Amino acid sequence: MPPKRGANVLDGVGAPKKAKSSNAAAGAAALAGESIPGGPHTGGGVLLSAVIDQSPGNVAFKYPDWVLPERARVLTDCTAPRTEGANCVVYWMSRDQRAEDNWAMLMARESAKSLQLPLVVCFNLVPHFLGATLRQFGFMLRGLSETEASLRAKHVPFYLLRGAAPGASVAAFAGCAPDASSSSSSSSSAASSPAATKLAAWEPAALAEVAERLVEVSNAGDAAGLASCIDALATGGRMTVAQLRGSSLGKDMRSLKKHADPTVAAKAGQLVDLWKAAVALETAPETAPEPPPSLKAALVFTDMAPLRLPMQWVRDAAALLGRSGVPLVQVDAHNIVPVWLASDKQEVGARTLRPKIHAQLPRFLANMPPPLEPNTVPGAEPDAEPSAAAALPEPTDWVSALASLGGIDRSVGEVGWAAPGAVAGAAVLAAFCEHRIKAYDEKRNDPNELGAASNLSPWLHFGQLAPQRAAIAAKAAARAGGSASAGGQSFIEEAVVRRELSDNFCFHNAHYDSLEGAAAWARESLALHAADERPFARGAADLEAAQTYDDLWNACQLQLVREGKMHGFLRMYWAKKLLEWSPTPAEALRVAIHLNDKYSLDGRDPNGTPPPFKSPATLCDSFCRVPPYRLRRLHVEHLRRA
Repeated sequence: MPPKRGANVLDGVGAPKKAKSSNAAAGAAALAGESIPGGPHTGGGVLLSAVIDQSPGNVAFKYPDWVLPERARVLTDCTAPRTEGANCVVYWMSRDQRAEDNWAMLMARESAKSLQLPLVVCFNLVPHFLGATLRQFGFMLRGLSETEASLRAKHVPFYLLRGAAPGASVAAFAGCAPDASSSSSSSSSAASSPAATKLAAWEPAALAEVAERLVEVSNAGDAAGLASCIDALATGGRMTVAQLRGSSLGKDMRSLKKHADPTVAAKAGQLVDLWKAAVALETAPETAPEPPPSLKAALVFTDMAPLRLPMQWVRDAAALLGRSGVPLVQVDAHNIVPVWLASDKQEVGARTLRPKIHAQLPRFLANMPPPLEPNTVPGAEPDAEPSAAAALPEPTDWVSALASLGGIDRSVGEVGWAAPGAVAGAAVLAAFCEHRIKAYDEKRNDPNELGAASNLSPWLHFGQLAPQRAAIAAKAAARAGGSASAGGQSFIEEAVVRRELSDNFCFHNAHYDSLEGAAAWARESLALHAADERPFARGAADLEAAQTYDDLWNACQLQLVREGKMHGFLRMYWAKKLLEWSPTPAEALRVAIHLNDKYSLDGRDPNGTPPPFKSPATLCDSFCRVPPYRLRRLHVEHLRRA
């Protein structure tokens, strides 16, 4: 529900009512140093502001006034920087892949200045990530190439790490042994640790359930069901390499490569290739350049993504760094209002999060990030030779890095309409604020109006454009008044409130991508219609190929496949038709996640994981104010009337 007309949310005048006192109390508790609430995959840690209050002599966190330490939390028990042999501060870049307007980078740089050490940046390239294809990896790596160049211009070393266990890779990079009690020679064993044997592309899911269904549909001769199961295996279960080697599923897939249905055979072959790549990871040598042998971090900073897999990486790193006495500081450089301050619980929807966001938005939005300073150590001679830690490595061979990803799906090619990188993202933002923002308020939900959408989602997703920068630019454009003012307010609603609602959902709900994570009323509604006939049911292969009777749905799917995007207003229609055409709600959700993550440039993102986009059990379907709430069908006629 958008804010009422006349409520100038851009300036904090006429903003929604103040957040409930319970949330203020939770914020006060966090500020006082209590553990940060969240889901089992995200909760914990202490706000950096509380650490500063409790240890005022900690020189590592002596920040200027423009740094708001509440943006960060410390995830290790140790909070004082390592001093013995420390020669740098490390920023582990992950979600926010930009050199400027990056609060995690800026806070790391300020800590480095306080400690009179250089800043060093690393990024860990995993061989697989939640079904990402050449389309997404290409966009990401080309953007990182630009980021590396920007950092080198400021003499900030950038290292591309490789490995399926980023937590272990980063800890080793920062000069920490896998176990504090082990000898220094054991640090090379990080790649063969138990964490490293988990294939990064395999998220936790009901693998046994999928395998059981595989047998059932195979016995029933259901080719479409077989193809669907194989897709689930390829993007679902998490298995160690040892499990992969010993699993009968591998044998099943090899036999299915000879299936009479070509779709089943092709998918089985792709899955066999994935498993071969997973086994190869166990002994594959690292091809990334070695960091300087003397690199030893005083502390490590990283950014924040609330999905399970990247949060597990961070927890792995925190465990290893903490054993060596190296603090790990996580900065929410993505949300304007940090997710752990916006709310202490999963919100019902935008209507409950909106007042909490707007209560804090003026402070955090006005806190403009300055440019990143060059990597110089205070007091050093201008012409002095850089330390080993500060020396620039050879530039990364990004072409080889992309070519090395042998296990990704290269059938989904890169798109031509979106140029990767921060420069391109800034240009799209400028064009939106200059031209399209005037039509944004009234025309953004009209798929026929191509000149009304912001088109910023790819750059926001890969962290190549800061949401704060986008909101500040929209606020400036809105000062022109008239339709630009209304467009600016609507953009703040979409790009701040609703986007940060997605992070809130994933941060507090570990089951964000399953029916288990849906509201009780939604699950009850789905159960009520579980036995309904579905005369127009379609198999996963037909859906992926846009082979349905519905021309509008086919057009949505084709745009997703060809352009890597879908008009925002049509996403609900696309997802609800999957629910109508699938044998079960769980299958509808699985197909939606698979198609979005495979083809969309901004897939594998909190903004696409919670309702209303991918989940049939949508939080945002309870428009009716009178219980019992029910999930409702959506027809073309509804769109025509909208």
